[in-house]
Amino acid sequence: MSTLAAAPALQPAPALAVGSILLPHKPRVLLIGDQPERLLRLRRSLGNELAEFVTVSTLSELPGALSRGGVLNYAFAVVDFDSAYVAQTLTTLRANHLTHAIPVLVDADRLGDSLQLAGVLPQYRAMACARHELLALAQQRLQKPQPIAEPLQRLL
Repeated sequence: MSTLAAAPALQPAPALAVGSILLPHKPRVLLIGDQPERLLRLRRSLGNELAEFVTVSTLSELPGALSRGGVLNYAFAVVDFDSAYVAQTLTTLRANHLTHAIPVLVDADRLGDSLQLAGVLPQYRAMACARHELLALAQQRLQKPQPIAEPLQRLL
């Protein structure tokens, strides 16, 4: 008889032991925009206590902010850039493993009459919203229970 066959099967650690350390957690929200005062107002409107906010004020800061993200996914992102930078911002978000599938809300007030973005936003699964709609959708998303990030679920 083989010694491997006689060895007892390993049992996974109880999920509560690991889960109790990780839960509850605040959702992470990525705020990206070129006007810091608008991002600050947005953050205040959403409620500082409801989420962990990561704010990016320039497009050049975005890759660095995403690489410092750790293993926790973002609940959603808000893009508040001038229309000239929206496509590049969405490309960067969708290329990153932490943000490739998250909901992205784009402040429609900043888009102006930019017709070239009409086909770009659906391609990148982003939704243009008026400011009041953006706030309502974001607040609704923050009040829902947030799932644990996929990499952490695998540990449980």
